[in-house]
Amino acid sequence: MKTPPFLLAAAIGFWGWQSNQAMVAALLALALESPRVISARHAFTQQNLNRASDLCALVCLLLAVYFFVAHRSVRAIFLTVQWLPVAFAPLALIQKYHTEDRLNVSGFFMAIRRKYPDGRPSGPFVNFCYPYLALCIMGASAANISNQTFYAGLVLLTGAALWGARADRFARYIWGAALVAAICAGYIGHIGLHRLQLLIEDKDMEWFVDAIREERDPFRSTTAFGEVGVLKQSNRILYRVKGPHGAAVPQLIRGARPSIPIAMPSGMPAGRRSSRF
Repeated sequence: MKTPPFLLAAAIGFWGWQSNQAMVAALLALALESPRVISARHAFTQQNLNRASDLCALVCLLLAVYFFVAHRSVRAIFLTVQWLPVAFAPLALIQKYHTEDRLNVSGFFMAIRRKYPDGRPSGPFVNFCYPYLALCIMGASAANISNQTFYAGLVLLTGAALWGARADRFARYIWGAALVAAICAGYIGHIGLHRLQLLIEDKDMEWFVDAIREERDPFRSTTAFGEVGVLKQSNRILYRVKGPHGAAVPQLIRGARPSIPIAMPSGMPAGRRSSRF
């Protein structure tokens, strides 16, 4: 099954938009759509496919090592996933310039290749353009842009890919209605998962504090101060507390005696008690 026209170019453009890699995405899109202008094709052997697959795996490994050394954090995993469309571009180009419409899956996995050392085809055949489309969407998701553009792009790309694989025995309006229902269900589901994630993030610290509260030791660094209040964003002093001449200044404002007078600016409401200490 062939992919719809310009589907991979749209997927690469979507990846470049989400990951802010417009130049790289433009070059990849031109390379992947060049077979529409260049008519030459080549019959790649299974050995060629195996070498290209090993090259992609090596590029992924080098990217993971580079990002881990550069960032030293979990962010290296997301950056590696983000650059998967670039790492697997050689296999996508082989699929585009291959004389056949499908590639042997056994070339993607070394474990399957060991079972068939003679190199003969042993696994199912797939059109690698569709797995590459999934890699583009996965790489775009790793950019983590907090708006609705990712879901809109996901819907358009998935709908275009499924349009070419729809069954002819169903009418188009039935297929469209099913797609709209899936889109609505997916949107509601991802909103619910996002709210569940926020709820878990709010509760995990409380659960952690409750778990260690019974084991806290004043002679160790583990403490339980409670919740952190709202930090003041202004440095403006609204009023000052002055005590009688010669009186001891309390260490805490809450410990001040009621007899200590408070000098307040003129025009300030009596009920306002904000200050900075």
